[in-house]
Amino acid sequence: MGYSRTSNNYRPRRGGGPKRLARSPVGLTKAASQEMHALRAAKKRYGVDIGLLGMCEVRDQIQDGRSRLLERQSNRVTIHGVAWRGQPMVVAYDSLRHTLVTFLPLDFEPGVRPWR
Repeated sequence: MGYSRTSNNYRPRRGGGPKRLARSPVGLTKAASQEMHALRAAKKRYGVDIGLLGMCEVRDQIQDGRSRLLERQSNRVTIHGVAWRGQPMVVAYDSLRHTLVTFLPLDFEPGVRPWR
């Protein structure tokens, strides 16, 4: 741990030590929180219990280039059209964490933000 010198006293420096993973108040990493949200969104918007294995299949489609890029929202998040077990779906993918962020409604239109 680093020390700072204040007059003749040595005390531990704040924020020293190794960086920790960012965690939410319930103790989940951001990637885990995104995955849990995506599972709930798939159930709500498509009525399917996709599970972690299904999310891996969808993620692999995106990473292998077998999805249709609909929109790039930022340097980190992209929107893709995929098919999981024959059902078309629209998903948001976080390229920094390599996770699915959420499942969007099928009527998603690139560039249209009804909430703005």
